[in-house]
Amino acid sequence: MIKLVCVTALALFIVLVPRHIHAEVIQNFDVTAYLNDDGTALIEEKILYDFEQSQKHGMFRRIPYIFDVGGFFFVKTSPITVISVTDENNIPYTYQVTRDGSYKTIKIGDADKTISGQHWYVITYRVDRNVQYNQDFDEFFWNVTGNDWQVPIKQSTYRFFLPQQVDPSLMRTICFRGPTGSAQYCEEQQQDDFIHVSDIPAGSGWTVGKGFPKGVIKEPTNLESVLATLYDNWYVIMLMLLPVGTFSVCFVIWRKKGRDPKGRGVIVPQYDIPEGLTMLDIASIMNQQIKNKDISAQIIKLAVDGYIKIQKIEKKEFFGSTTDYQLIKLKEGSKEAMNPVEFMLLDRLFFDAKEVQLSTLKNKFYSDVEDLEDTTQNNLIMNGYYTANPEKATKKYFIFAWGAFYLSFYALSVIVTTLLENHFFVVAIPVLVSIVIILIFGYLMP
Repeated sequence: MIKLVCVTALALFIVLVPRHIHAEVIQNFDVTAYLNDDGTALIEEKILYDFEQSQKHGMFRRIPYIFDVGGFFFVKTSPITVISVTDENNIPYTYQVTRDGSYKTIKIGDADKTISGQHWYVITYRVDRNVQYNQDFDEFFWNVTGNDWQVPIKQSTYRFFLPQQVDPSLMRTICFRGPTGSAQYCEEQQQDDFIHVSDIPAGSGWTVGKGFPKGVIKEPTNLESVLATLYDNWYVIMLMLLPVGTFSVCFVIWRKKGRDPKGRGVIVPQYDIPEGLTMLDIASIMNQQIKNKDISAQIIKLAVDGYIKIQKIEKKEFFGSTTDYQLIKLKEGSKEAMNPVEFMLLDRLFFDAKEVQLSTLKNKFYSDVEDLEDTTQNNLIMNGYYTANPEKATKKYFIFAWGAFYLSFYALSVIVTTLLENHFFVVAIPVLVSIVIILIFGYLMP
């Protein structure tokens, strides 16, 4: 009984499954490359794509055209110009060419029409600057099928023609197959101008390098090569110059607004506060901020000037004793006679009271510190010691730096995906260095 069930299930699987599984496949992928004497190449691809019973609008052909050349993330571009996309009878297909990172993608098909079965696609395009000029020979390397097909390729051929006849004994041929980065040599049929490869799995492809004597192709001059490299890598060069430009701009701003003025010769020591300045003014000039010890010093200065009296209070408790200080107002302050900072401090310490204990200010006086800092900075600006509030200026540069940091991630996502595929650090390093430069100068400003 069990045997009968197994045989029946196997028979149903063999009969029914093929009716519901439709595997797409490329039956033929034939490529012919015609190299011109100016270094350009005309590529003709003839692809027999079998959709079987799948209903599709067409297919995509992705062709790599930006290649790593090593050394400082530089790349080489082999511009591709699509000339035509037709069927085997030279009837044009609807197609669209887009840029996808380091690939040119040809979208072939009609959005309003579906197809199935076998269809020929004849793609003709021109490639520039794909010849490698070596010391002893020149070489044309070409990824025949690409490595991004999601379907297998049953068989593929590659033909290569030079603009003039060359002795076959002077030609060199090398062929690799497999996924990207594979070093597996082709073992299929090879002739002077014809190579045949079969059974290429999905996600794999094959590449052919054809070497030939120097002089067959016109070699670009050194100047042309340098200009081509600069053209291909202009965004890398601009990014590398970004920290230099950032430093230059920040340095000019710092030199104009943030650098301390030159001294006036011999410095004579002074043992008192310069006229018109308070203890808080001096602390702000030296540290660009006001600390609790600076406020304590200013309170003592109020006592020295006769506005208040400081009285020490010893309080006995069950376990030892505690010390507090009583502040006693001796006379009222006036805006005309006092520095604005001193007047605010005296007013905020007492308000309408005549006496206050220092311990009672612990949980409420902190809210007045920010007002004291603002008044101090404004007083220094008014007297020409600052051109701008240093704390606000520093915050402005820090906010700008962090804003640049977050915006850079958006730029990274755009540039990396469109220009520098898989080269995240080409963008990240100069951007982060520029942000650090801004932060450093922000600390030194104004």
